[in-house]
Amino acid sequence: MSRATKVVLIFTGSIAVLTVCAVGFAYLLLAVSDGPEPARVKVVELAESEEPPTQPPTQIAIAEPTNTPEPTPIPPTAAPTNTPTPIPTNAIEPSPTVVEPTPEPTFTPEPVVEVAELATNEQPTQQQAQVINVVDGDTIDVLIDGVEYRVRYTLIDTPETKDPNRPIEPFGPEATEANRQLVEGQTVTLEKDVSETDRYGRLLRYVYVGPVMVQEELLRQGLAQVSTYPPDVKYVDRFLAVQQAAQEAGAGMWGNVAQEQPEAPIIGGGVAIVGVDKKAEFVDIQNSSGAAVDLSGWNLLSDRGSQNCALGGTIQPGETLRVWAMAEDAGKGGFNCGFGTNIWNNSEKDLAILYEPAGAEVSRW
Repeated sequence: MSRATKVVLIFTGSIAVLTVCAVGFAYLLLAVSDGPEPARVKVVELAESEEPPTQPPTQIAIAEPTNTPEPTPIPPTAAPTNTPTPIPTNAIEPSPTVVEPTPEPTFTPEPVVEVAELATNEQPTQQQAQVINVVDGDTIDVLIDGVEYRVRYTLIDTPETKDPNRPIEPFGPEATEANRQLVEGQTVTLEKDVSETDRYGRLLRYVYVGPVMVQEELLRQGLAQVSTYPPDVKYVDRFLAVQQAAQEAGAGMWGNVAQEQPEAPIIGGGVAIVGVDKKAEFVDIQNSSGAAVDLSGWNLLSDRGSQNCALGGTIQPGETLRVWAMAEDAGKGGFNCGFGTNIWNNSEKDLAILYEPAGAEVSRW
């Protein structure tokens, strides 16, 4: 077989193969489109001069199409959840707790009082009390519901006997004894005016033994005199009337004044205080009478501090005597009391009171 023949045969075979492939592909497309089973196709014999191949023509069987099962739907995968990564406990440092120290309570000592306080804030106008001691003419100690109190008689003064800064005054012991006779061991009735206590913590009261008011009885006997300290002046008019009657009768201290000084106009227009300088610590006393007055036994009192200056010397008619309180002012003339400290209170009311030898008040400023 020549070379050209071989080439022809190869070319022809290739054409045949391509033809078969094309027919098969077309048949396959037709089967997919129409669905019926494709017919078997015989390969057309080649019209060639050469003898056909000894082998019978190859029949190509086209496989029946297989029903492809529908794919099972796959459920969508859930999106992953972002789980926060736990932080280790040790990684967080706890904030320190600041504990403030509890302050210890401050101890405030209770003030010490010389006189017991009353059991209740509001006291009745009148109270019953048992007298356990007579201090002097106008002061007593009593028991009220088992508690001891010191009581100062309201609206009167009696001559002094207990003040270490003042001499025992005339009729002082007599006033104390008269008070003792009236109230010692007695159950008395105490009546309050306005003030509860004085500046020393003593109860301020009118005192009754039965129907008798003790202050009024002491005034009647001439052993006390009216002393006003507003607002406690409930019975002042009544007391002044009793005092005037005692003066007119010459009772007690009033009789002594009339006997010892019959010619000297002591009370009223005689010797009197005419000026006080509390800062400079002096008092001016003037004799407006027509006769010289001996000041022996006379006393000048600072009411607020209860300092007493015992006077001396003689004051001539029309003369004004300056009485210096401080020893440091000696040599300035007049009379010097010799006190080492101030006796006049500059910030509060502090009366200067002048007493004559019998203990009667002559003048105040």
